[in-house]
Amino acid sequence: MPGTLRARITATCVAIVVGALCCSGFVSYTINARVDEATLKQNLRTIAEGNAQALDEWVASRSLALEAFSVDSLTDPLRSLKQLEASGGFALAYVGLPDKHAAVFSHDVGMPPNYDPTTGSWYPEAVAAGKLFVPTPYTDIMSKKLVLTFERPILDGGQVKAVVAADINLDRVDAIVSGIQPSPASFAFIVDDRGVIISHPEARFDLKPATTLSAALTQTALSGLSASHDPFEAQIGGRAKLLQGEPIAGTNWKLVVALDKEDAMTGLHNSVSATLVTALVIALIAGLIVSVATGSAFRRLSAVRAAMDDIGSGDGDLATRLPVHGRDEVAQIALSFNRFADKLSRVLREIRTTSDSVKVAAAEISHGNRDLSARTEQAAASLEETAGTMEELAGTMRNAADAATRAGEMAQRASSVAQQGGAVVADVVSTMDEIAVASSRIQDIIGVIDGIAFQTNILALNAAVEAARAGQQGRGFAVVAGEVRALALRSAEAARQIKDLITDSVNRVDAGTQLVQRAGTTMTDIVANVQKVTTTLTEISAAAAEQSAGILQVNQAVAQLDNATQRNAALVEQATGASDLLHEQASRLAEVVNQFQLG
Repeated sequence: MPGTLRARITATCVAIVVGALCCSGFVSYTINARVDEATLKQNLRTIAEGNAQALDEWVASRSLALEAFSVDSLTDPLRSLKQLEASGGFALAYVGLPDKHAAVFSHDVGMPPNYDPTTGSWYPEAVAAGKLFVPTPYTDIMSKKLVLTFERPILDGGQVKAVVAADINLDRVDAIVSGIQPSPASFAFIVDDRGVIISHPEARFDLKPATTLSAALTQTALSGLSASHDPFEAQIGGRAKLLQGEPIAGTNWKLVVALDKEDAMTGLHNSVSATLVTALVIALIAGLIVSVATGSAFRRLSAVRAAMDDIGSGDGDLATRLPVHGRDEVAQIALSFNRFADKLSRVLREIRTTSDSVKVAAAEISHGNRDLSARTEQAAASLEETAGTMEELAGTMRNAADAATRAGEMAQRASSVAQQGGAVVADVVSTMDEIAVASSRIQDIIGVIDGIAFQTNILALNAAVEAARAGQQGRGFAVVAGEVRALALRSAEAARQIKDLITDSVNRVDAGTQLVQRAGTTMTDIVANVQKVTTTLTEISAAAAEQSAGILQVNQAVAQLDNATQRNAALVEQATGASDLLHEQASRLAEVVNQFQLG
């Protein structure tokens, strides 16, 4: 969008004019397109019908010449053939008889005397058709031109008496086809019912399938050209062509006119171009007219803008007033601006007076806040020192309470250990008593073992005596008895030694029992004294804990008081900053207001 209001208004007016012209041009284009399309169809059909009629007459005149050849002409066939050749403009006329060895030509063409006409294609084609027949042209070997043969059977009573044929060059047909050129890029061609091109302005397409020109020109598409009232559109040579066909009477040919679509629409395109150029010129003229018409009003608007810019810059003269001319919108804007300037002047005067008062009050508040801030900072420093001292005292009391608690715990553990020692000593005394009892029993057992050893010795002596009496038979028994006696002596000696050791052990156990009993008495006294110490330390720890809790509460109260003092100091500092900022803003406001010239 354009940047200025004037440019937008001009652009809007031009857009309206251009839009109206475009709508009008579109309607005109639509109507002209329909009219041109109908005219194009009519002209294309007229061209096809007119040129097809010329070809009809050309074919009909040759057909009539051939129809004039009758059975009577066979009486002098050569003369009749010459007349046929002359009347129809044929290059050669000839007749063949059914006896297979009779053929007459209008002039010598070098045929052998025994030439059989029934072997040529022209003879059986005519017989099969039963009437005048025009086959597909062929290329003459000598002249390299297309030659068309007109063939007709001569009938008499339903019997074929002969077949007359005449050859003619298609120069005239090619001339007619080449002359059909509705536009520079348009052309025409002749095609038969098999889709083979008979004649084309470019000889290289002769006798080629129509699909060589365009793949869309199938036999089905070509057969419907004459039946449809609307042209058939196909791409030929990279350009769109509108095709209209018209059959040629007396043949299986069809004349096809290929009108170039772009050439046909040239007039319509020129009309559109002219409309666009006209719209552009009218748009430029309309823009110029609107620009001139709105120039005066926008100059007055520019004066309002300049006055607003002057005020907006901060150095403007609010005593300036705009002239008011007329009663249009621009005059109303100027009147509104003058009212705005009056109101703004009054407001700025009030702001100037108020800002001076605010500046003085802000200076006084700032001075008072600075004094209060200094006193608050001193009180905060004193409280901070007091809090530090209380914190140290609380720490000392906590350490003393902790030490008393640890001493009590150690005394408690010592009491427990002493009690355990007393229990152990008691167990030891009991165990020593049991050992003394066991030693007595062992002495008894050793006495028994000693008695057994003595009796065993006696038995061994008796056995030795009996063995001696027995003589030679008791010798082995005497040896055994000697061994038993030796074992009995060693057992008695061992029992004696064990008895001595046990007696000594019992004496020592008795002495140890007495010592353990004295140790148990001592441990009992130690446990009683440790319990007394534990009780005393517990009382000291409780008193220290109470003193520590009291000092902690005092310390918390001092900390809260210090925190409140710190917050008060911060608030005083903020109030001081706010008052200084208020003083600066009041000074700045006074400076800004002083920039305007209030008259």
